[in-house]
Amino acid sequence: MALHYIVDGYNVIKKTAFLNHKKLKDARDALLSFIDKYRPHGSYNNQITVVFDGRDDIFGFKHNYDFCIIFTRNESADDRIKSLIDKTSNPKNIIVVSDDKDIKFYCRSQGAKILGVDDFIKKAYKKFNTSRTSNTEFFELSVWERKKINDELSRIWLKSNEDQIYGKK
Repeated sequence: MALHYIVDGYNVIKKTAFLNHKKLKDARDALLSFIDKYRPHGSYNNQITVVFDGRDDIFGFKHNYDFCIIFTRNESADDRIKSLIDKTSNPKNIIVVSDDKDIKFYCRSQGAKILGVDDFIKKAYKKFNTSRTSNTEFFELSVWERKKINDELSRIWLKSNEDQIYGKK
């Protein structure tokens, strides 16, 4: 059973650190990048739609994400979210991410699930950290360590090419 997450975009931005960006456009881009990187909606079978108030052409918005982004133009994001819930044949498969009281009440009355903003963010980090440690330990290399590795690989590669050019084995 695939789920459809509907994210109240500016509500999430307002309730989280994404608003630390000075420009709203940057905060929006940070949220979309976060969703793209951490996949808080879980399985690749699950859909996610991020709904923003306003028009996309204001900022010349372009994206290459594999999820739906809606700018509502002449209606509020809340109204569009309600409309998306109304149009679905099975609202039990919808999870709305918002802390807006009106949206939460409406979702529950229609049979859709609600996920608070904090829980949505925590879910992403928990999923990401679990997947990292369960497969292999990942760690960040310092600039110095990366340079050392690159230098070593360059030395090996150049020596190998030199041997091929001059017929050495």
